[in-house]
Amino acid sequence: MKYILAVPNFSEGRRPEVIEAITGVLKDREGVTLVSVEPEHDFNRTVVTLLGEPEPLKEALIEMAGKSYELIDMTVQEGSHPRIGGQDTIPLFPFRNISLEETKEVAEEIGKELFEKYKVPIFFAGENARTEDKKSISFIRKGQYEGLKALLDDPNHPDHEARRPDLSVDGRLDPKYGATIVS
Repeated sequence: MKYILAVPNFSEGRRPEVIEAITGVLKDREGVTLVSVEPEHDFNRTVVTLLGEPEPLKEALIEMAGKSYELIDMTVQEGSHPRIGGQDTIPLFPFRNISLEETKEVAEEIGKELFEKYKVPIFFAGENARTEDKKSISFIRKGQYEGLKALLDDPNHPDHEARRPDLSVDGRLDPKYGATIVS
């Protein structure tokens, strides 16, 4: 069996009912083990740790992101942790009997499916990055949701092209969803 470790985070750490609704879609799933759910009140984010077989894990992460997009509105979200989206990051790591290349392919599929299904802007980072700068999540998140949104809303900004999402409808952040980083 092949296993991938995923450590996604979403931008909610204060409302228990929202955290439960988002993480609830990860429980009792064939081929996926929910290892931990770690809400952080001051950061206003929750980090989740999952282990799973590639296909069931991919489906679980897409469903989790959909629930995050539904329940988190970035126009009102606040917190001290750098973030750019309701479903902020979905990092994957090869865990057992799976190569880095195979793990990268699963990350690509997740990013493309999230964009196709929700039209949420997607940044590919780490091994999936399209540019050297975008390998770094801190480069992508620079300015956080508010600063990145303003930069992308200004086509004359000198960093506009370098900071655009890899997948998007119009090169901007979604006002409610923000964007998701997949790696």
